[in-house]
Amino acid sequence: MNPKHPDAVLPYAGLAGFLTERGCAKEAQAKLEEARKKLPDSSMMERALGDVALAQGALDVAIDHYRAAAGRDQQDPNPHFRLAVAYRRMKKIPEAQAELAKVEALDKEFPGLVVERGLLFEESGDVEQALAQFKQALEKSPNDLELQLRVGFAYVSVDHADEAVTTLRKVYETKPDSAQVNHALGRALLAQGETKVPEALRYLKRAVELDKTHAEYHVYLAMAANDSMPAQLGLARQEIEKALEIDPALAEAFWQRGALSLKESRTEDALRDVKKALELRPSKLEIYATLAEVYEAKNENGAAIEAWRRALTVKHPRPAWRYRYAKQMKERGQWG
Repeated sequence: MNPKHPDAVLPYAGLAGFLTERGCAKEAQAKLEEARKKLPDSSMMERALGDVALAQGALDVAIDHYRAAAGRDQQDPNPHFRLAVAYRRMKKIPEAQAELAKVEALDKEFPGLVVERGLLFEESGDVEQALAQFKQALEKSPNDLELQLRVGFAYVSVDHADEAVTTLRKVYETKPDSAQVNHALGRALLAQGETKVPEALRYLKRAVELDKTHAEYHVYLAMAANDSMPAQLGLARQEIEKALEIDPALAEAFWQRGALSLKESRTEDALRDVKKALELRPSKLEIYATLAEVYEAKNENGAAIEAWRRALTVKHPRPAWRYRYAKQMKERGQWG
């Protein structure tokens, strides 16, 4: 094919996408660098380079490439959609919303638009609205496995663990080698309680085996390892370190490192990490339960009571949290 032909980049972009999906981001990057030497710059080339950077967690680099792609073809909604994804992963919700508005202005039926809007609702804490978005999309495409997966994820987030497991097992039957599906099912099982932790651990391990590039996959495997009976502290530590290598600002990683330190009786380290987790993500009220446990270990019961109160404001608090809070009240003579 003539290198100057506008479609000359397609084989390279296709191969890079194939390699990226299989966790071979470095090989994909090499192919695109080879293409850059042979072909002129184009919107598709910039998009492909952005996709590889996104898969590697280099979000700033990805955004630069997507912006360049958008500048080269202002009628193409693809780079704006990818920008929205990158901004969401950076927790920049207003910027992501602005990019999705541009996508909608260019193509109201753009594939994935409703799902990505739902993911933004999830990220901003409005999971009920996210679930409504996913269900609306699923009504139009009832056989769409990606939408079924998102509905399952949303069920986990609104503490409907049983519905989540039922939905995700159906997806798993079709896509057993999907890292995302294994991760989602593992999280749903983890939400069902202590008896499901061994099964959850198996799926979460498989997710990491299939895709090592997602900090979230590592941190939820660490969570399952922390919750195991007995706790698998070596595995938890290993996965937390990997999560923080990929995303140094991941609140859940600091949370789980704090939980790990608490199990090892390093209460000052635990307190520092749990407070850092809350600083990064104050809306994650479950972290207050771990904070309460840290204060109890330090015999700071007043602070523990306040932390339990905050933890119990979640929609479906764990029975064990109510017990621990009630125990604090009993010890203070507050029988009512």
